[in-house]
Amino acid sequence: MARRNPSTPDGSTVGAAPLLTVALGTARRLAGRLPLHLSLFGLMVLWSIPTIALLLSSFRDPTAIASSGWWNAIREPFDLTLGNYRTVLEKQGMTRAFFNSIIITVPSTVLVILVAAWAAYAFAWMRFPARNLLFLLMVALLVVPVQMTLIPVLRLYTNVTINAELPILGGRVFGTGSYAGMWVAHTAYGLPFAIYLLRNFFGSLPRDL
Repeated sequence: MARRNPSTPDGSTVGAAPLLTVALGTARRLAGRLPLHLSLFGLMVLWSIPTIALLLSSFRDPTAIASSGWWNAIREPFDLTLGNYRTVLEKQGMTRAFFNSIIITVPSTVLVILVAAWAAYAFAWMRFPARNLLFLLMVALLVVPVQMTLIPVLRLYTNVTINAELPILGGRVFGTGSYAGMWVAHTAYGLPFAIYLLRNFFGSLPRDL
């Protein structure tokens, strides 16, 4: 039984020659891009070598790192160890630093989103005196460089004392040098941009909702 040629949308048939031409054209395009793809792959490998070297070195003994290259880690006898990670986590206080990061960042993020959502909703939907002026002043805070406020905020943070303490994982929630001060500082720095972003989002929603 003879094989039928594929047909075009108008009902005419397409011969083998046009199909071969299309296939050859596709092959030429792929061949033309092959050097580019190979070059990009080579650059990716070159950029990855330092990262791979650091990763392998982190599993080697410090004396081995100082006496031989990182590529020896993939040779026998494969003297890899987790001692470096134990030293960092246990003896150099990184475990405590991880806990501090979680205790500071999670409440700060929640406070920023919560307070910014309330304020943004008010700016977007509620009518009150000087609404646009207050929003303009709030947006103007984005222009002030953060570096200019670090020293005044640090002085305020070290001088103001909240006379209430509650221990959490060896730290204090309230009081000078406490978690609450960090929460307030991070929340204050994040509120202007968060309010600006959420206000524009709420303002784009249909009022029928």
